[in-house]
Amino acid sequence: MRLGLVLVLILLLAVIYVGYELYKQYEVAKAVEIVDFSLEIAGIRLERREVKISQSVDVRLRINLYNNARHNLDVYITSVRLLVNGICIGSSEQPVRLYVPAGGESVVEVPIRLREEGSKLLLAKLWEYVLLGKKAMVVMEVRIEVPIKLAGREMFRLPFSFTLAKPLP
Repeated sequence: MRLGLVLVLILLLAVIYVGYELYKQYEVAKAVEIVDFSLEIAGIRLERREVKISQSVDVRLRINLYNNARHNLDVYITSVRLLVNGICIGSSEQPVRLYVPAGGESVVEVPIRLREEGSKLLLAKLWEYVLLGKKAMVVMEVRIEVPIKLAGREMFRLPFSFTLAKPLP
């Protein structure tokens, strides 16, 4: 009888400990945020009133993540979509692992694969900017996963989504 009671107490304490650890990591995972992004376009140059295009257009998205928790955090960026005026011009499905220190910021560059119509739309919006001074809105949709670990082993990943917008260029 006493042995059963001791085993039940040990099991109960183990469940409470595991629950506490998982909750603590969940709170840390919620603390990550994307604070800014910038777009780097290679292969298109704006010169005076003219847009010059080289053989290939390379688009890289620079993403700034901030961790306002007291614990370090591993983050996996699982997918990125880039939209201009509501139309998807490109995406990246290549997973990127990123370490974000406690109370710190990390920056990662993600290559964006442009769709054929995406490069035409991007070029048109840059052309409108050069000729007419019109600004286009760029929206970045990012999906990240934060691993939840127990005893040093990854148990599962919590998914989060972020959407940020800013004018182009």
